[in-house]
Parts: sequence; structure tokens; C-alpha cells
Amino acid sequence: MTFPETTAILNALGASAWPEADRVRAGKAAALAITAYAGYTRDQGTPYIDHPLAVVAVLRAELKVTAPNTLLLGLLHDALQVSPPAAPLLTACLGEDFVSVLQAMTPDHRLEQRTKRLGDEAVWRGERRRPGSAQSLCLYASQTGSTTSATFGTPRTAAVASGSSPH
Repeated sequence: MTFPETTAILNALGASAWPEADRVRAGKAAALAITAYAGYTRDQGTPYIDHPLAVVAVLRAELKVTAPNTLLLGLLHDALQVSPPAAPLLTACLGEDFVSVLQAMTPDHRLEQRTKRLGDEAVWRGERRRPGSAQSLCLYASQTGSTTSATFGTPRTAAVASGSSPH
């Protein structure tokens, strides 16, 4: 049984055009996204899941990304930031390699659930600068100006336009 939220996420990903194995992973990722982002809101007061869905929309529409793994990374790029304890569940469902990339996309202080220290941001920014990688595409899409939520059709203005932090 597929719930309406899961179906909306799968549609946003464009998963119906993917090979069967990737569609199965997408179903797992959609359920994990709903779970990981549940109850969290962005600074603007919107449901947190709207942001990853907007990232997926940017990846697909503006950057023309079709690779299932990259789109799933876009969907879950903040999962460990908002819910670090979800790592074992993500690993069990999507694999160690996938979670290793998510961990590289997440600031260390968030993974370690501690306050930010001097130098943390510089280290994180240096780690994420690998042009052309799925990781850098997702982070670029996360910080792109004006996006539209693929699921709900609601305009979203990201950090670049509003001047607020995206995370």
C-alpha cells in the first residue's frame, strides 16, 4: 500500500520512469524522508520536507539530473542534519555507501549533536567542493534561489533570495 505522501514524493522524483530496483529504493527513501523530516519546520515555518522536495525539483528541472541515486540524495540531503539518530535506519534501507555520502554532506557538529566550533564551517565547506559530484549538485540545488515545491506547487524562496540561512 502506498500512502498519498509517498506517492507525491515518488512523483516529484520521477521514479515511475526508473528501473524496478531504483523504484523500490525510491519507495524506501520516500518513507524515510517522511519519517526523518516529520515534525520539523524550516525557519520560514514551512514543513521541512518542502525543502528537500524543492531541491529535487531544482535537480530535475534546472540541472536536468536523471540519476536516481543523485535525486534520492537530494531528497534525503538533510535527513542526518535534522535527525542524526536515523543513520542506522538509513544504512539498513539504502546502504552504507549512500549514508557515507549523506554524512559527507552533513556538518560534523550536526552529526555529533554538538554546538558548532571554530573551524567547523571551513572544514565542511572544503569537504563539499567536489565539482560534478552528486554531493555538490545536491548542495548547489539546496542553495539555489527561487524554487517551486514539485509536490505541492507552492512557491518557495530559498536562502539566496531571502537572505536567511537554508539550514
